[in-house]
Amino acid sequence: MRQGQVNILEYLPAFLAESRHFKNANDADSKEHESIRLDLQDLLDQCYVDSATWGLKIWEDLVGITNPARGYAARRAAVKARLQATYSVTLAFVNDLVNQYVANNSAVVVDVPSDYRIDIMIHDGQVVSWTDMLHALRIWLPAHIGYKIIAQTGAEASAYTGAVVSICDIYNIEAQSDYDTPEPAVAGGYPAVAVSVADGINIEADIYR
Repeated sequence: MRQGQVNILEYLPAFLAESRHFKNANDADSKEHESIRLDLQDLLDQCYVDSATWGLKIWEDLVGITNPARGYAARRAAVKARLQATYSVTLAFVNDLVNQYVANNSAVVVDVPSDYRIDIMIHDGQVVSWTDMLHALRIWLPAHIGYKIIAQTGAEASAYTGAVVSICDIYNIEAQSDYDTPEPAVAGGYPAVAVSVADGINIEADIYR
């Protein structure tokens, strides 16, 4: 099927469009061809469950659905559930089955064999029809297998943390106050001074205490 809009002049020499009468006649033909193309495309869409609209009634009659759900997405999911062949009900099969009723196909099914159940994790707000999904689970899940639905809601957020040192030890080392400078020795009439050498020690506070 052609997907682009019909324009007959695209297939003719460009100089023909310079004629007003010729161009008007071909534009009218193009509109008619476009109308036919859209009708054919609409008819083709009804042949597939995922694109059917007014044709869903025919599909529902085919699979025996007498009380259809509301909305195209829910109705399509119900029809596809009835069309499932007799596959083995594996974990992958149940995962695909559940995602038929989830708008963004993000559901994840986890097997919990120790409890004879499955956990169905779904993003909240994505289920197109809870009633139809639960009905499909009752049809396909074995009688001895239970299920638990876990609805999750995600959000984007930022958290900032900080810390302030509130406890520390302060050590004050006093200078020696009773130190006497010795009398300088006198030799040859020249005074002398003795210089003492001290070491400085810096003791840091324990900031992690």
